[in-house]
Formats: sequence, structure tokens, C-alpha cells
Amino acid sequence: RIYLDGNLRGTLTATTVVTSWAWLYHRDPGANPMQVDWVRAGQYPLGGGYLACVQDAGGIVNWSNFNRTATTPANTSLIYRTRTSPDGAAWSSWSDPLTSTLITSPSGRYFQYQVEFGNTTPLRSPELQQVVVNYFGPTSVFIAPDPAILDPGASQQFTAQALDSNSRPVTGLTYTWSL
Repeated sequence: RIYLDGNLRGTLTATTVVTSWAWLYHRDPGANPMQVDWVRAGQYPLGGGYLACVQDAGGIVNWSNFNRTATTPANTSLIYRTRTSPDGAAWSSWSDPLTSTLITSPSGRYFQYQVEFGNTTPLRSPELQQVVVNYFGPTSVFIAPDPAILDPGASQQFTAQALDSNSRPVTGLTYTWSL
């Protein structure tokens, strides 16, 4: 039964396996009468997911750190996976579940993450409050061989490797140079 200001406003009839709960939230616990800001009644689903929108770094970078703020009560879980793309069309496979803040997806211009929510009781749910992702672009390039001395008409194969500020290789870049 739902009452508002002492008046019966509705009756819900349902069969449940577990007890349903109602949560009320208001900003001023001492207010009289209580002004409710939001209400939730019922049970949490036993799972779900969230697919984040695509992030664009503007160039190929190493997506390095995946920092999150979350609450995971007993019997709940959050599983995070990431993927990257150099062009927004061809994507890497989803990573294995992250076990630390280190992103294991390859270098790429575009980044996306997904979260799997899990709980074994309908009365508790994990809560993800914030995600902060850091990336680092190339800061140095190493060319080999260095130096190379050539006779006129000779050719030489060169290799180049870019590193970010954490000394991690940035892959998927295209290098051009002229002599």
C-alpha cells in the first residue's frame, strides 16, 4: 500500500520470493515534514552492464591507467574490460578483466571500456561512481641504426620506435622522414 500525506494512493499486488525494501533519501534529516528527494523500491537485478562512450585522444597514444571509484558490498562484483582502435573502425579485442589500474589494451587513438555488474542477492548492488583514464602520447623516437654512413647509391633499412613518458612503446604509428 502506498500512502501520501496519510491518504492511500495505491496498492500493488505482487508475489515475491524475497522481501522488497524501500529506500528514501532526503537532504535534511531534521526537516518536518520530510521532503523526499528520491525513492527506490524493489530489488536490484542480479547482473547488468555498462558500455562507455568512445574517447578520442586526437592521435595514437598509450592508454595507461584506469582509475575507478566504486563500492562493492559483499557478494557483489565489478569487472572492467577495455579496447582501443587506431581509426575508430577496427577495434582490438576486449581485454581480459583488469586486475589493477594498468590498461593492457594496445596503443590507439580511440578508447572504450565496459563494466559488468554482478551480485548474488537482489538486496545489494555494486556502485560505480567515477572512472578516470590517463593516456600518454609519444615523447621520444629512437632510430636504428644511429648513425648510418652510406656510400653513394647505397640503401639502408631504418627502424623507428616511439616511447611515451613512461618509457612504454607506442605502437601503430606511421613514420616518415627524408634525407
